[in-house]
Amino acid sequence: MKFGIFATSEASRVLPAAHLPQSFMAICTFASLCACSGMAGPGLPGTPEDMGGSDAAARAGDAGALSGDVSTSGSRTDAGEFSWADGGDGPPSSDDRDGGLPGLTGRDAGRDSGSGSSEDSGQDAATAPTGSYRVSVQLGTGGSVSPAEAVVPAGETAMFTVNPDSGFAIDSVHGCGGSLSGGSYTTAPITEACSVIANFVVSTAAAADVTVTRNAQQTMMGIEGNAAIGEGECDATGLANARDELARRAVEDFGLDRVRLEVRAGSEAPGDWWTQYLDGVIDRPTWKQRFYDEINDNSDPMVADPAGFHFSEVDTKIELVVEPLRKALAKHGRELYVSLNYVDFAANGLHRDNPDEYAEFMLEAYRHIERTYGWVPDAIEVLLEPDKAGWNGPQFGANLAALQARMQPEGYSPEYIGPSVMEMHSTRYYVEAAFAAAGPNALDEISYHKYGAPVTAQDYADVRALMTQYGVRSGMLEKLHETHLTFERDLVDANASTWQQLGIAHCGADNGGDYFVLDLANPAEPVISIGQNTRYVAQYSRTVYRGAVRYDANGSGSGLTPFAFQNADGKWTVVVRADGGGSFTVGGLPSAVYGVFHTTTSDYLHTQADVQTDSAGLLTLQIPAGGVITAYQK
Repeated sequence: MKFGIFATSEASRVLPAAHLPQSFMAICTFASLCACSGMAGPGLPGTPEDMGGSDAAARAGDAGALSGDVSTSGSRTDAGEFSWADGGDGPPSSDDRDGGLPGLTGRDAGRDSGSGSSEDSGQDAATAPTGSYRVSVQLGTGGSVSPAEAVVPAGETAMFTVNPDSGFAIDSVHGCGGSLSGGSYTTAPITEACSVIANFVVSTAAAADVTVTRNAQQTMMGIEGNAAIGEGECDATGLANARDELARRAVEDFGLDRVRLEVRAGSEAPGDWWTQYLDGVIDRPTWKQRFYDEINDNSDPMVADPAGFHFSEVDTKIELVVEPLRKALAKHGRELYVSLNYVDFAANGLHRDNPDEYAEFMLEAYRHIERTYGWVPDAIEVLLEPDKAGWNGPQFGANLAALQARMQPEGYSPEYIGPSVMEMHSTRYYVEAAFAAAGPNALDEISYHKYGAPVTAQDYADVRALMTQYGVRSGMLEKLHETHLTFERDLVDANASTWQQLGIAHCGADNGGDYFVLDLANPAEPVISIGQNTRYVAQYSRTVYRGAVRYDANGSGSGLTPFAFQNADGKWTVVVRADGGGSFTVGGLPSAVYGVFHTTTSDYLHTQADVQTDSAGLLTLQIPAGGVITAYQK
């Protein structure tokens, strides 16, 4: 079979600066399909390489010949202006896929095209003759504009000729208050330096089987795993020998860059139950009876007694899981996102019914990590499954409010995640209670699990409506036995920015919930294999990094389900689930070389030869059988 995938540009969007890593200094816009390299990192050994390398190939076809005359003759459209996108009002309908997570829109395309932007317009104006202003040109892939720039006397207009390349058509031209007529763009009277911004689209899109639409959706916040690999249950020597290779594969094969670090309520107690269990002083059943049994350190929640807190289990998880993952990501110039998660399924009431005691406990755990390891978690996940733990909405909200009031004076400003309900239909109840108690900044991420009652379309619609109402993102943060098919539904129907099955690994049989399976029969030589429910998910997560923006990808043909992402460095990844084997084309991507890999029933992350866009800007991909194929810009 043969399919076609093409792209049209509906909106110019840029990633909110708050979501960009500090190392990402370049500014990139999606309308121009630029390829900024501010987040460049080394390639992944044995996996798609050079994911942060040179973008020279991506830019090779961007600029055409720029020449011609200018006739001079407005108000300025500031190419650097940003505005919040309105996600819509009220619960979305089944076909309302553009609400949800507020993002920033920007009309600042083509910053890497070599032409000026609003932020350097002052310098341009300084070099222009007195009484004149410089009008620069910014280009997307697929055409040219002539002249390349113009110096225009104040109060006069300028005319530019817009020239699409072969196989492309004009998509949009704007800036400097002008208007387009045919291939000519005339500005308004010029009163200050400004930019004309031209975008192009593949002209053969009407013949496509599938169209990837340039309509920005959520900003991705990473694939998450519970920071657990069988500690306390599996052979300790085998785990120690497996941890570094497991971390490497979790990063390079699977794309894991976020963990949930659990801290149990029983860490506040006079005894160190975890250490006693590891040392054989108490058996496993006794430890399990105590790990949620919180015992108050003293009667004053504002003054902690260090002898009343024991975070040794957290230390084990950090040393066995978190630190190896941090090191594995650092090799590629990336960082691990850590969420500290409070867990209490005994519900004896010490923390639940005393918000200041809960806040003291979480603050002490946070401080312990900073003192011991020199870093602090990025977020606090308020409580694991309040509907299972026996916390009602007002209790959840009161504890969150107390925690925020306690953390801020200490100089800590983590993100807050919740409610992480066991049953998705309970999400609205706890979210509304959280914002009622803690105010407009109660949560940064609305999280849910998918156990208990079957998930309905209304559950997804509720999450999207809550995202719009409160201006926050969402995440599906636990469900065993999920596959890439349910991953897709959370991605689209709930606009989920992050996603989790459960643990990173475990020894023994594949339980359908952990990403990797460990065979520790020979502890000296652990065998690591991917979980069956996870192998296809890796196609979506391996080259899509935290900070990437997902774009709508709607199939009009049969047999292909595409997803498109632009990473924070400006480079694109396209993932296509194919019902059967065959070849198809992808259009509208930057002219570049793309790495390709696929997974089928018989192949796992099989690396293909690199492919390059042809003269018409098309990328031809082929998959040998039904499965998932990924192309990522190099």
